[in-house]
Amino acid sequence: MKDRTKEQIETRRTFALQPATLRLDQAAAFCNLSVETFKAVCPVKPIEFTQSSRGHRWLRVRLDEWLASIDPNGATSPAVKRLEDYFDGGPGAT
Repeated sequence: MKDRTKEQIETRRTFALQPATLRLDQAAAFCNLSVETFKAVCPVKPIEFTQSSRGHRWLRVRLDEWLASIDPNGATSPAVKRLEDYFDGGPGAT
């Protein structure tokens, strides 16, 4: 068996323990936002495991999708599409 460093073992352990669903505080932290800001700006709706707000969980994969959709550097962002219009003969081309 290959010898592993402590760092490699900790990295593997971290990835193995990432939950698929996150509580409100975890979802906010995952997005690097305060809970108040997260609640104000995040359009992702939680799964309701119970009627209580304590039973709400956000899917990590949906949060990833939302964050990718607002990335101004992403290929599908509106800013990039408008820029492509100028180069590909779209409405903004001269």
